[in-house]
Parts: sequence; C-alpha cells; structure tokens
Amino acid sequence: MSKAKYYLPLTFSLLIFSSHVLALGNENNSEIDTIEVFTPGFRSIQLDGVIMIFSSAGISGSVDYDLFAITKKTSVGIRTGIEYYAILGFESVEGPFTDYNILARSTTGGKHFRWDIYAGLTYHTSSDKKEDSSKISPKYGMEFKYMFVPKFLGFLIKASVTQDKCLAGIGAVISFQF
Repeated sequence: MSKAKYYLPLTFSLLIFSSHVLALGNENNSEIDTIEVFTPGFRSIQLDGVIMIFSSAGISGSVDYDLFAITKKTSVGIRTGIEYYAILGFESVEGPFTDYNILARSTTGGKHFRWDIYAGLTYHTSSDKKEDSSKISPKYGMEFKYMFVPKFLGFLIKASVTQDKCLAGIGAVISFQF
C-alpha cells in the first residue's frame, strides 16, 4: 500500500492531462466553440456505494459545484462530501473511517459517462482503536461513471487515497446532475 503514495499522484496527474487533451483535441466537435471563464453552478448531488472484494467497502455522499467551464463537457470546481468506509483484509478489518472532504475537482463527461479527478483536504476520523485521533490530511482520487439512466442511475469505478488508506472499488451511483 505504501507504493500507492508515490504512483497514484503521478497517475492522476496524467489522467487530468489526458482528459483535457481528449476534450479539447477533437477539432470537429462543434461543442468546443468557446472557452468560458467563470460559470458558477451546481453540477450534481450524488450518493454512491462501492465494494472491492478483500480490499475495501464504502458509501459516500457529495455535492459538486462548478466554478469554471473549459468546454461544454469539461469543467473545474469543488466537491464537498462525506465518505464512510472500511479496509477489508483476510484476517482483520481496519476502520470504519469517516472522511469529511473539501476537494478541487476536474470533470469531463457526456450524456452517459463522466470522469472526475479530485484532490484536496479531508478531516479524517476513525473508530479503529489502533488509529490516532482525528486529523486533517490530503486526499486525492478519481471516479468514472457510466450512467444507465442519464443524469440519475449508473455504474461507478472509484479510487481514492487518504494518508496510507486506499479506497478502491466498483459500485452503483445515484446522481442528480444539473
């Protein structure tokens, strides 16, 4: 798990760059006519649950707010939310943990898919007796959503890291997208 501290930030940086290149790279796309500077507004409210067998399980709720639109499909904003999760092992379970998040977020998406990459701060708490008391720490992660019912119900792949804790999984998402 310690390798995740080093490889995931590099991976997420490359993913952010890739998502913007894909959004801006198609010259024939008529939706990339203008670059808007400041376009505040709610992006979505979501509730999701993920599970990865023998690894982690969690549920979270979040609100995404856009600040800047790069194209009609790509935006930058903030995410606030709460994540409740546990790290599952063969012999023991770590947690449960609760993270209260305030994150910077980059989003690229269409009618049926959405790609979010985020980084910021979390107030990390634990019910685990082995863990130190609550603390503020950095957090980063990504989500890919495929919406079966556009702007409402879909499939989710998610990964996030807080300190040395990694939540990664596949699950379902209910999202009210604006």
